[in-house]
Amino acid sequence: MKKKLILFAILILVMFGTSGCMENYGVARGSMKSYLKDKYNAKFTYVSAGRLGWPAKDVYTVFKDEDGNELKIHSYVGDSIFTKKYSDNYYSVIYDKQVQDQLQLQMDSQYKIFISTKREFTIGKEKYDNAEDYMRDCLYVYIAICTTEDPDFDKIYELLLNEMSDVNMSVSVYTLTEEGFDTVSEYPDYVKYGIKQSDIIYRDSFVIKENEVQDINRESFVIKENDVQDIN
Repeated sequence: MKKKLILFAILILVMFGTSGCMENYGVARGSMKSYLKDKYNAKFTYVSAGRLGWPAKDVYTVFKDEDGNELKIHSYVGDSIFTKKYSDNYYSVIYDKQVQDQLQLQMDSQYKIFISTKREFTIGKEKYDNAEDYMRDCLYVYIAICTTEDPDFDKIYELLLNEMSDVNMSVSVYTLTEEGFDTVSEYPDYVKYGIKQSDIIYRDSFVIKENEVQDINRESFVIKENDVQDIN
């Protein structure tokens, strides 16, 4: 009998605890939506929750705008455990494609260029009226350039330094097979949109910081004859 009472008490605590967490998260969701509306003067819809539970100091929640573009909100404890602060990466939705299209217009047809600042979260109601100011404030703007031919690095350096002045950039230049080049259509984040390794011939990488090209590196994906093992 005693064991049954203990189990019943535990069940009640779990039920109330769970419903309380759900109710609190519902309130938080409303707070996040208000934060987005105030910051961007636009309508957003909840998509999914990030990491939940207690203690949950850091939580990512996904919303989408009226065009279906998704963004993340980072929720974290403010000055006390009873206050919440928010940051979000919606400016990547607003500006990445805009800058990407501008650069693409100035590149030869043998190149595709992709830009991602999804790792950048602006805090609170921090606002940017143009892409240039936003990109300059990013820790790094991630750029991928894809081609099937030998890259003309002098032209690439010149374009990026002229058009992205004072922007810190982490750049990868992929020399791809024809199939790989035809397939890639978004920033090739290995986690989500990864280019197949079999489609990569070379990956050249470099950093542009303080308007200087640094840390140039080449990684080869070509399988040499001596590397092929006889499995028979």
